[in-house]
Amino acid sequence: MISFAFCGGSNNFCSLPTGTGPIFGFGYFFNTDRARARGTNITAEARVNRWLMVKGNYTYDDSLILVAADPFDPTQLPGNRLARRPVNSGSVTALATWRRLGFTASGYFSGQRTDSDFLNLGLTRTPGYARFDLATTYQFGRGVSTSLRAANLFDKSYQDALGYPALGREVRVGMAYRFGGKN
Repeated sequence: MISFAFCGGSNNFCSLPTGTGPIFGFGYFFNTDRARARGTNITAEARVNRWLMVKGNYTYDDSLILVAADPFDPTQLPGNRLARRPVNSGSVTALATWRRLGFTASGYFSGQRTDSDFLNLGLTRTPGYARFDLATTYQFGRGVSTSLRAANLFDKSYQDALGYPALGREVRVGMAYRFGGKN
């Protein structure tokens, strides 16, 4: 757990190099051992048939703050979860290939997370979300391929970190040529 402390009267970490005293109005980050995290990560992969593979993962992260590193930050009070660590998250991906055509469909989900606005405005949670992506590729032969990708297919509005909205729908089209090797 990374904590922050403001410089104060008896704080040795904020002393000037000459040892003349603390620098008021500033602070520093430090690692603490005042939290615990337990959980599991499960990954599975199945080849449904010759042309279709399905992959998935699930993460359960049971984190808990044991001692308040900063009693003035409501997100760091004992009993809260560690910042930006959802209890439940995961993804499912289907990959299909048929002759020269490849297709990928992915879904990602993340549960609600403890977060901070760092301004004491009372914003202490980032909501969970689900996002879906699609991609396809076509191999023309002789090392030439084209691709089409759509990220955040349903234009879901979400934030991985409080105050930093993710991109909306994004579509990319591209071509590639592979030099050397067997084409």
